Amino acid sequence: MLGFGYFPPPEPPMHRWQGQSGKWYVFSIYPIDGAPSFVRDCNYIFARPLFGGTREPLYIGESGDFAEELKRHPKLKDARARGATEIHIHFSAQGLSERLDIETDLRRGHWTPLNCQPTPAMPFSQAIGGLAAFGIGSSGLAAALSALPPPPPSPSRNALLDFMRPTGFGGFPYAIDLDWLLRRS
Repeated sequence: MLGFGYFPPPEPPMHRWQGQSGKWYVFSIYPIDGAPSFVRDCNYIFARPLFGGTREPLYIGESGDFAEELKRHPKLKDARARGATEIHIHFSAQGLSERLDIETDLRRGHWTPLNCQPTPAMPFSQAIGGLAAFGIGSSGLAAALSALPPPPPSPSRNALLDFMRPTGFGGFPYAIDLDWLLRRS
């Protein structure tokens, strides 16, 4: 029902991806099984949605005949297995050279597990199990780690001697003269 104050959402939904250069690229979002057949020259991303409306790119690519390439894409099965439910498509590139530049810029700006070309290292938050999803960002994580007790002192080359040394609690109750034991043998 259309009326005053009601505006339907844009079709299809859009998502902006930022490349390593800082430039933003606008992509149309389609279901992974519902990409339009008219798409030819484009940049695309296999992505999975995350909490809060963000997305994780699993594969970033470019194509001169996307509708045909998608049918036999070698990374599509792996992307689905990793949770991809969306294909993001960027239509604005003006030829192969620009598509390759966009693909490279995006790959260098995002860790994508299915790309064979070099991508940045896995983000720290993903490497430690995604603690950022639980509200522990990089500054919160640093604060949490600094609250941990200091590690125990590293043992000397002879851990048995460290064990036998007197402690602040009266020392080891059965103190043994280790030098005497060594001379005896």
